[in-house]
Amino acid sequence: MLSVVRTALLLLVEVIEVLILVRCLISWLPINRENKLISFLYQITEPLLAPVRKLLNKTPLGRGGFMLDLSPIIVFFVLQVLIVPLIRLL
Repeated sequence: MLSVVRTALLLLVEVIEVLILVRCLISWLPINRENKLISFLYQITEPLLAPVRKLLNKTPLGRGGFMLDLSPIIVFFVLQVLIVPLIRLL
C-alpha cells in the first residue's frame, strides 16, 4: 500500500515538472493566454511559481530588474533535492 502512495506522489512530482517545463516553453511563443488550455496550465503552475517569484523579488537579483524568471529552476531544484528524497523515505 505504501509503495502505491510513493509511486503516486513521485508521478505527481513528474507531472508538475512537465507542466512547469511546458509553461516555460510556451512563454517564449506568441500564444494567446486566453486559450483554455494555456489558462489551465497557468492556473495549475502559478501557485508553485508565484511564492518563489515573490521571494526572488526581495533579493538583490529580483530588485535589479533581472529579465530571467528563475522561479521554475528553483521549483525544480526544491522538488528534486527536497521533495523526492522525502517521498522515497516513505
